[in-house]
Amino acid sequence: MCFQGGSRPGKTRFPSCGFDISMTNPSPNETHTQQQKLVQELEHTRRLLQQEREIRTRLEQDNLALSAHLDHLPLFICLIEGDYTITYTNAFCSDFFGEETGARCYTYFLQRQNPCPKCPLRPGFSERSGHILSLKGPKRSARAFKILNTVYTTPAGAPMLLSAGIDVSTEVETITEQKKRLRECRRASEKNRNAVERKTIALKEVLSQLEIEKQKMAEKVEVNVQKVLLPVIDKLIEKSSSLDSRYLMMLKQNLKQLTSSVGKKISDTNYNLTPKEIELCGLIKGGFSIKEIATMQNLSERTVETHRLNIRRKLGLTSAKINLTSYLSQL
Repeated sequence: MCFQGGSRPGKTRFPSCGFDISMTNPSPNETHTQQQKLVQELEHTRRLLQQEREIRTRLEQDNLALSAHLDHLPLFICLIEGDYTITYTNAFCSDFFGEETGARCYTYFLQRQNPCPKCPLRPGFSERSGHILSLKGPKRSARAFKILNTVYTTPAGAPMLLSAGIDVSTEVETITEQKKRLRECRRASEKNRNAVERKTIALKEVLSQLEIEKQKMAEKVEVNVQKVLLPVIDKLIEKSSSLDSRYLMMLKQNLKQLTSSVGKKISDTNYNLTPKEIELCGLIKGGFSIKEIATMQNLSERTVETHRLNIRRKLGLTSAKINLTSYLSQL
């Protein structure tokens, strides 16, 4: 290999290669400048690394603080991935269900080997949902939990389900007890109602029987008056004086009124007749004249006439064409 041409310090020529390769040694100023730039870049990199360490430290502290807060909450919190894998549980959850982060939720919560046919958590990946589940820990009795599921997207773009559950066993037990008491009250009420209905039926039967007995008694009294007392009174009237006959006639009329329904009908209605007016109604129905009634009652004829007018007014007999004796006989 031959070298042609003159040479200059710091520069070499290689003509046989077809091109020049020049090697230039940097000057002291250039070297100092490059060193300063390199130092600045290294310092910048150091500061970035320091900032990254500080950020990581703060994140770790924040995560520890958040975890501590979550561990003190009186409810269980867990994070579930789309394949049902549990990636986080707080202290409440771990204490009740056990330390098994990485297990499938159907195994962790329900001790199943396969996914649930109707997964209660799956709807949470599409929308927020809330429901109550009865869950049982490995060494604990079943408890009722009100569970709220919320889905969010991780920084990696994967769906993550945040499941939070609060123990509502006391409330459920209270509601169950209230429903039980309500059923017992309804049964007792139904029993009492049936008893009242039976007693009402029995009372109606008793009242019906009393009414029958009352009717039989009235019939017996009427028969005794008609066949025993009235014939005797008729014989006494035939043998007595005219004055005694009037009193016997009044006695006979009173006996007839005793077995008649007119007194009851007049008393039961809203005529508001006085006892004296009811008594005079019986005598008027019996056909006694005003003079005869005045004599038997020891009243003046004018007083008897006033009673008659009051009776007509209270009975609604405003027309003079209606005979009071006939009206009373029809009652």
